[in-house]
Parts: sequence; C-alpha cells; structure tokens
Amino acid sequence: MREPNRERKGDIKAISKVTLNEEQKDAVAKIYANPITVITGRAGSGKSLVGAYIGLQFLAKKMAKRIFVTRA
Repeated sequence: MREPNRERKGDIKAISKVTLNEEQKDAVAKIYANPITVITGRAGSGKSLVGAYIGLQFLAKKMAKRIFVTRA
C-alpha cells in the first residue's frame, strides 16, 4: 500500500468530550457489562458513535489490543 501524499497533522487522539444521550449511555453501560453486545437502532441514532467511543476507550484503558471494524 502506498503512503498518502499528505502530512499527518498529529497523532490520533481519543474522543474525550462526547455528549451522549441517555440511550447511548445505557448502551455504553451494557457494553461494559456484557462481553458480546448487539446494538440496533434507526439511522442517525448514534450506533457508530457509541462503537467508536467504546473502542477508543478500550484501547486507552488497555482492555483491547486491536479493534476490527466490519460491515454486513
């Protein structure tokens, strides 16, 4: 794979100040409580945001070594 022609502005940083609604906070709590969690919802409900948020938290807390992103 070839390197991009642009320079990176800096390291990738974790999401530190994300405002989650009550349903998203509930989803985060369920993800911490259960090893396998399936999140469903309508378009625009923040499922991807919650997944990215939790993934970055797991990496920062060294609860995971890698994250794999897949699609159906």
